[in-house]
Amino acid sequence: MKNKLYLSLVVTALLCVGVWSVYAQRSNPVKQTWEFKFIFLVRGFEAADSRGLHQASPWSAWFEDAKPLPGPINMISKAKELGDQGWELVAVTPMSAYAARDYTNTGGVSVSYAGFDNHLQYVFKRQK
Repeated sequence: MKNKLYLSLVVTALLCVGVWSVYAQRSNPVKQTWEFKFIFLVRGFEAADSRGLHQASPWSAWFEDAKPLPGPINMISKAKELGDQGWELVAVTPMSAYAARDYTNTGGVSVSYAGFDNHLQYVFKRQK
């Protein structure tokens, strides 16, 4: 009696696995596609002081998909606005556009000093 019960359970399980695998091969899932939006916040550097050092300017230039935005932008409001349009914030990346070193040897920052972020990139996505 016990053996017949185990045998029927094994046969039922194999049938379920077989039907499930055939169904999985036939189904054609819809491929999700995304569109992306990029918001950039940029700052430059002030003119050199008497020691030849530069200071970073305030964060002031805004761009949306490479087009200038009138600033200043309140990023919290902008994120809410984009969220209402179906956009989801997926990354915030600090970036440096300069890749050299401080030639002054004074511990100050030169214009080409790497490691100072002068761009913030906000990446949003939504389903097409």
